[in-house]
Amino acid sequence: MPYVGRDLDIGSRKILAVSGSTPATTYTLQYDSVDYHPSAAQNLILSISGVIQAPGTAYTVSGATLDFGGVSVASGDIDFIVAMGENVDVGTPSDGTVTVDKLSATYYSENPVTYSTLTMNASKNGLIAGPVSFTGTVTIPSGSTLVIV
Repeated sequence: MPYVGRDLDIGSRKILAVSGSTPATTYTLQYDSVDYHPSAAQNLILSISGVIQAPGTAYTVSGATLDFGGVSVASGDIDFIVAMGENVDVGTPSDGTVTVDKLSATYYSENPVTYSTLTMNASKNGLIAGPVSFTGTVTIPSGSTLVIV
């Protein structure tokens, strides 16, 4: 399934422009005449009359709207706005959600366990760590390797 949503824009730097009547307390952020939607005010560096502004304090962002919190700013006083790319929140997987298939294409890791029967997939390599015991058959197909540590 293809990705649904805005295109990912990670790590690129862009010089943004503002549109709207001036002076104003809000402007629309634009890049190449298209509305630009940063994920957070912290992803912007903004200078007004030579002074770098504090994101979240001097300005906030909602969608493509740059808001100066009621302070009127002339667009001519905005020296530059640099978009510093987008955040990518990888997060932490929930317990029990990472399967063996997600760990690696060729290795399998297991905590101490007792196997009644163990059959590896063909052309796969495996690693078992810790005390292990087998009460039945262990099948390791041709082209596969099992290492017990």
